[in-house]
Amino acid sequence: VKPSIDLSELMNHCIARGVISFVAGGVLGAGMGVLIGSWQVSGHSPEPGMSDPTKLSAREAFREMVVLIKSKSISWARNFAVVGSIYSTVECYLASARGRHDIKNPVFAGCITGGALA
Repeated sequence: VKPSIDLSELMNHCIARGVISFVAGGVLGAGMGVLIGSWQVSGHSPEPGMSDPTKLSAREAFREMVVLIKSKSISWARNFAVVGSIYSTVECYLASARGRHDIKNPVFAGCITGGALA
């Protein structure tokens, strides 16, 4: 008989919370990157390093748009994944060390995360 995996027990481990937050942050960041990248493409002035869209064929303009959106997605996904992972891991360890779940844990975790990334 296989033992079943209890997800609530998995969430009690701080490393598991960090990994889950890393994945969730990466997915959310990729979505934000697509959204932000598509807004930047829709502007009239070209991005640095890009050609003037009025002088490109439709295929070339589309290719540059895809490259910009891809780079924004990767960048945002990486940032959200790292910040989410550090924050959730620190918050979990603080709650474990203090033995309390109150408003101070997220505040301290945010300060520590910001300090670590600064």
